[in-house]
Amino acid sequence: SSDLNIYSYPQLFMTAGIGCNYESCLPSSIRIQNNKIEIAGTALQSIVLGSQLYRNLNFIATFEFDGTLSSIEFLGENNGMGGVRTNGDSYLNYRQEFLVENNTNLSKLKIFKKENSLSPNNMIFENSEVWDYPNTMIRGAALTNDGLVIGTASVNQNAPTYTLHKYNNALQTIEWTKSYTVNLQLQNPGDSLLVSNSGAQNLTVMNDGGYVFTGTLSYMNEIYPWIIRTDACGDEVYNGCTISG
Repeated sequence: SSDLNIYSYPQLFMTAGIGCNYESCLPSSIRIQNNKIEIAGTALQSIVLGSQLYRNLNFIATFEFDGTLSSIEFLGENNGMGGVRTNGDSYLNYRQEFLVENNTNLSKLKIFKKENSLSPNNMIFENSEVWDYPNTMIRGAALTNDGLVIGTASVNQNAPTYTLHKYNNALQTIEWTKSYTVNLQLQNPGDSLLVSNSGAQNLTVMNDGGYVFTGTLSYMNEIYPWIIRTDACGDEVYNGCTISG
């Protein structure tokens, strides 16, 4: 409807004085909570510190049913990437944050929790491992019955690798980390693949506790979808890239 278009992205953020780009303003969740429209995700926030800077932060925003912005809260300690997963009244806010504000080479995984919309955003986990961005990039995450599974990608190669990081909320630790490689036979060793940025963004927990995620490769003007399926321990059950066209 026309009303929906008026209050859709990115106008909601622009009217709040917040700059954002197209991809970063896509929400990770939309729901009705406490008689308001609640939208959570990642937005590119404009800030001014001597010169114009931009910072990717997670956010939780609420709106009245007529589209009026009611509240917005930005989540994170530093520039980075990530998302928000809702679980009842609580929020798990996962972040790949850069160690230095305007240096995107080194980063760490951080997980924050808000018990409810009014509670503080408390950090409950910081990984000791330093990730080399963009060789490791957060792509998606899904809630599990005991925490969160986070998917990252290393796509600067002809055999892109995706990794699952299983976080246990009670233990506040990464239980396991397992990697999977998508292989496609090249006609010439010097050829290169075009790897979709959407790989593993649709990370999903299956009914048996296993995980599944998909993506695409482009090669010789053909699109090759792929799918990876694991069991609950992250061990690979199926890895396929067999359909073209």
